Amino acid sequence: MNHSGPLLLVGSVAVVGVLHTIVPDHWVPITLIARQRGWSRRETLEAAVKAGTGHVLSTLAIALVVWFAGVAMASRLGHYVDLASSIALIAFERYGEALSGAFIALVGVVFWIWPVL
Repeated sequence: MNHSGPLLLVGSVAVVGVLHTIVPDHWVPITLIARQRGWSRRETLEAAVKAGTGHVLSTLAIALVVWFAGVAMASRLGHYVDLASSIALIAFERYGEALSGAFIALVGVVFWIWPVL
């Protein structure tokens, strides 16, 4: 059994999570407030843990709302997406045929005129 897909996903999430915490807008406000108020390392750590926990929980809550909305929209509007993609596929295919026909005609005209030049 190949487990590379889930391992790649978990690894990617871990890397993005670490890089996300390195971004200065996540830790600079806490360090500036701690410095301004004269907090100890313990107080700064407590504030960082509270802010991080709130950040993670609020992000998960927003993700769940968006996910449920997406599921609801997909069940209601999914057939429109199927219809639109089918129409687009046919339209692009017709457009491609028209372009290839025009190109073949242009090549034919060029080779028909070429000996005259």
